[in-house]
Amino acid sequence: MQNCKEICRKIASDEYAEATGWERLVVRFHLWRCKNCRCYEEQLRAMGASMAQLLHEDPPAATTLERIERAILENNAAGSHPSSADPGSDR
Repeated sequence: MQNCKEICRKIASDEYAEATGWERLVVRFHLWRCKNCRCYEEQLRAMGASMAQLLHEDPPAATTLERIERAILENNAAGSHPSSADPGSDR
């Protein structure tokens, strides 16, 4: 029988995906019996799902960045500099 350290190493690596049917059965049986390893597997799945979601999200919209840039430029063109609007800057 394999110990928790060996099982965790297998499920965290590609070794489990490449395992034979018997090896996968041994791991599944251990996970069925061991709450700690089962929790570890659930955490790995949650992290994987989160990473997949992050990788498929679009970057920040360019329109948002353009709108911020335009507001800054308009404030500067109107002579409204942040340093003159800051009450603590007249020291």
